[in-house]
Amino acid sequence: MTEAFDPYRKWLGIPPEEQPPHHYRLLGVGTFEDDPDTIAIAADRQMAHLRTFQAGPHSALTQKLLNDP
Repeated sequence: MTEAFDPYRKWLGIPPEEQPPHHYRLLGVGTFEDDPDTIAIAADRQMAHLRTFQAGPHSALTQKLLNDP
């Protein structure tokens, strides 16, 4: 039996027990981080990381994650 691909776990290091992840977890910042620069830099970092997978076998998932609010 093949396990379904989990982009949160594989790409972002978020284990299944922490899913669905909240926005802070997705960005890899502390819960309730309120510094706009820290949040913006974290968002840019995570988006750049996800874009490295756009040409791979799960490219549709990269778009889904990048477009999720």
